[in-house]
Amino acid sequence: MSFGLGVEQLEVLSGPTGRRHGPDEVKARIVAETLERGARVKEVAARHGIQPQQLTAWRRLVRKGELAIPAERETEFAALVVEPSVA
Repeated sequence: MSFGLGVEQLEVLSGPTGRRHGPDEVKARIVAETLERGARVKEVAARHGIQPQQLTAWRRLVRKGELAIPAERETEFAALVVEPSVA
């Protein structure tokens, strides 16, 4: 069958639409990555297998106060013990 557009066969795919309906915590963590120095939305999106437009929409939700990003974790320090060298 020809559709007059040079296409002889048309395949219709059904299934997931590609939209992510994951937990807000996951979305917030991904958005938080984009706020790090030198981060690029396109690269963060690719790393997580989502479209940059979707990530931008999540960032917009953060700006509007509809999605909370995780607070920065406190920096933990380990005790350093220096012993005099035995000569």
